[in-house]
Amino acid sequence: MRFLLFFLVFTFSILGLGQQRIIHYTTVDGLPHNITYGIFQDSKGYIWIGTDNGLAKYDGREFKTLNTDDGLRSNYIIDIIEDDKTNQMILASWGGGLQFIKNDKVIHPNIQPNAFEKINNVQLFKKDIIVRHTRRNLLYRKHENNYERIILGVSLDDSLSILEHKHASIDRTNGKFTVVNNSLYFHYGRPIYNEKDYKFEGVYQVGDHGSLTPIFHFLKGRTINSISSLDNNLMVATQNRTIIVFNENEIVQSIELNIQQQEIVSVKRTKSGKLLVLAANIKGFKNAYLYDTETDQIEHLNKTVNTQSTISDVIQDHEGNIWITTYGDGVFCYQISEKQLDYFTKDHLPETMINDILHRNDTTFALTPNYLVKFHKKKVFSKTRLVGFGKSLSILDQKVVVNSVDHKKNVNNRAIIEKEAFFTKTLDSIGKIIYMDSIKMPDIERISPVPDGNIHDAIFYDQNIWIATTTGAYFFDSLNSSFISGTIKGEKLPSSQLKRFLKHGDSLWIATAKGLRLITEKGSSNFDVKTGLIHNDINYITYDHRDNLWIGTQNGVSVLKNNTFINITTETGLRSPYVQVIAESDDNMVWIGGDQGITVFNNNEEVKLSAPPILNIEQKSSAFVYDVVSLNRSKSLVFQYNLDGKQWSTASKSVGILDFGDLSRGKHTISFRAKKQDGLWTEEKVFSFIKRLPWNKDWRILSLISGAFVLVITSVAHKQVQKAKKRSQELKAIIDSKEILESELSNVRENVARDFHDDLGNRLARISIFSNLLTEGESRINDDDKELIDQISSDADYLFKGTKDFIFSLKSESDYLEEVVTYLSDFGEEYFRQFSIDFVVEKSIVTNVKLPYYWSKQLIFIFKEAMTNAVKHANADLVKLGFTYDKNMLTICCSDNGIGFDASNVRLNHGIDNMRQRASKIDGVLTINSKEDSGTAIIFTGKTTPNM
Repeated sequence: MRFLLFFLVFTFSILGLGQQRIIHYTTVDGLPHNITYGIFQDSKGYIWIGTDNGLAKYDGREFKTLNTDDGLRSNYIIDIIEDDKTNQMILASWGGGLQFIKNDKVIHPNIQPNAFEKINNVQLFKKDIIVRHTRRNLLYRKHENNYERIILGVSLDDSLSILEHKHASIDRTNGKFTVVNNSLYFHYGRPIYNEKDYKFEGVYQVGDHGSLTPIFHFLKGRTINSISSLDNNLMVATQNRTIIVFNENEIVQSIELNIQQQEIVSVKRTKSGKLLVLAANIKGFKNAYLYDTETDQIEHLNKTVNTQSTISDVIQDHEGNIWITTYGDGVFCYQISEKQLDYFTKDHLPETMINDILHRNDTTFALTPNYLVKFHKKKVFSKTRLVGFGKSLSILDQKVVVNSVDHKKNVNNRAIIEKEAFFTKTLDSIGKIIYMDSIKMPDIERISPVPDGNIHDAIFYDQNIWIATTTGAYFFDSLNSSFISGTIKGEKLPSSQLKRFLKHGDSLWIATAKGLRLITEKGSSNFDVKTGLIHNDINYITYDHRDNLWIGTQNGVSVLKNNTFINITTETGLRSPYVQVIAESDDNMVWIGGDQGITVFNNNEEVKLSAPPILNIEQKSSAFVYDVVSLNRSKSLVFQYNLDGKQWSTASKSVGILDFGDLSRGKHTISFRAKKQDGLWTEEKVFSFIKRLPWNKDWRILSLISGAFVLVITSVAHKQVQKAKKRSQELKAIIDSKEILESELSNVRENVARDFHDDLGNRLARISIFSNLLTEGESRINDDDKELIDQISSDADYLFKGTKDFIFSLKSESDYLEEVVTYLSDFGEEYFRQFSIDFVVEKSIVTNVKLPYYWSKQLIFIFKEAMTNAVKHANADLVKLGFTYDKNMLTICCSDNGIGFDASNVRLNHGIDNMRQRASKIDGVLTINSKEDSGTAIIFTGKTTPNM
């Protein structure tokens, strides 16, 4: 019995975790110090926290810290409020006095006399500021941009009145000033420093001239610790452990809390109507409580967040989160979920992967890969091991059937009915049963052919049996007893991967891997992430008893209600991001199964949209700085804008800058909105701006400027035309003269080449021939003379061949690249033939470009030398000569497959040096690439047009 009781307590404690989420912030998370004091949420949604090491600002994503390095006079920030009129944060600091923050910059107020006070409370009353200094009240009276520091005291005679002192000689009192609804009140205030201190009774309103008038007669005779506003009509006061709710005329409710040996310090009302209570014992240790006035239940928040530290402050933000600051344990954010969620996880289930859920009377069946789990009224009743691998659940002949695969042989399980199938579905309208592994229909004798791809669902719609597969939709052809690929009413679906069908009246929902399709008699509609769906890849769809559509996806659940999506994710309490099945029980509990177990949603109450975040927009001409602030959903925010009333566009980030500087000229309007994925949209913020083109793009300004230029240019141009005509005539004469000179030069080159060839060339050839004749046959020439004649013949032959190259370069035709290619190719073929070396010419030349003067001669000399070296030194059997010309860049490469050499270790010889000098003369570069046993390549590169 004791074990059963323990089990039930443990189970319900686990199930209760779905109602809340506690986030603990410390220095590890960016908080500047774990000793924290006052906490405040400003009008832009940011949370401000005073600590022992500066001021922390939290935007839902990260903490930003301001301290003495940023200009604060003290790092001990005790209290924080906001001046709505100036958008300044007002700080009470210990040892630094009063300080301001605006646009995250520190501002020091001009206070006379200026003193770095030790203040721990700050209030704004009209233009003045009231602070608490230990037990002393200070007033900073504003005079234009300055503040006058005044010490406030109260006379103790029968006619109470405020005494203002500019010096610190006043007697201290326990009286406290409190600003409520733009009125200033005076009352007794904790802590008690001395039992002999005077205890004021009742509440007094401070008049314009410092008078104190008793108010709220029903509080007369009570020592009031605190007073604050609940709403526009009700106020709340505290006395010891009693909460007094009242209006101007009477006490509405008096509540005494069961908090022994404590006095209530402050009371605030939450959005749900509960009361946030801060109480302190005689030693000053503070506890926070959440009190439900309807049920009279009180929650000890120290225990809820599990802290042993004293509480410094407690507030509720605009999203309903309760924030608790502590003295030494950092900050807690207590997120109370409005959704009633229960969980079944690995603590309750044999496996957390849920393949199917089915409700039958008071029993819920959950199928995992290897078990069938039965629940009775949300309690685990039994866990039965399967024979095969569980795929789905069905009801056949009024019985629950497990569809499974991979059955083990000779194994019986009489506890459950287990069927060899992926999925079994009864189409009641035609009385057929389809086994989704092979589409067996008992009314048809033979098995129907199975389309390619996995089968997920079947439905009878539009007088046909349709099946959903990973390759599209198929309908049953009764004539051929087969399934044929087709389109449902000719509709093109978002994806060929179909997951589910769902009929609703005359409409058909089709879930795909890329969104949801609705087909009706009037037409069709698509739903995807652009329209608010949480994720496009859909696994399951079903209707609840409220006629809301529940959609299970790969990343959460979407509920379509009144054409609006309400999204439930792991951030809002869902256990599994991957959702496989959704099923509602007879008691309106929605069971959501996925890869991390089961989430049970209490659907007896309407699914509600969560409160919107705060949207901050700052306009800078045509650019907009935006920040969507949410303190519990910073990772699931949606920010959209609508330019000129066209369509809403979603930004990729919830904070950033949108710049519309590239828009066309004219007036533009833009709207902004934001929400959480499961929440309401913020109220739209609309801005307008005029896009003016810069003067250099405005056609009207350009027209005026152009007209002025035309007038000036026309007058100048007329004079220039006259000069140009004269100059043109002179240039024409020069050009004609140049053409004549070029023609004459070409004739001279041709004549010189021809005369040189006919005269000197022929004579050198005759010397060579005659020398050969002298040495041939029987001759009386002795050996010494013969050797001399051979040398004469060799020199004459060398001069003749060199003369040939020189003569070629003199000809005007040698200036063209193709002529140089032909000349070197002819030389190579004739030269290498006598050594039995293969010679290959490769060229990639689009146009026959004219080379600069003097190039042909140098190129011929370079590559004749390169080919000669290949014979003398390379020991090669293949030589390649390549020509490439592209974009004024000429490249010539002579390569061989010879023995090569280590170019880095070989000193330049006379031949290589000459080749490089020749390349340099025509502004080219000669590169030699060679490695031992890898051949040699000599490469020339040069630009045929001069650099400008």
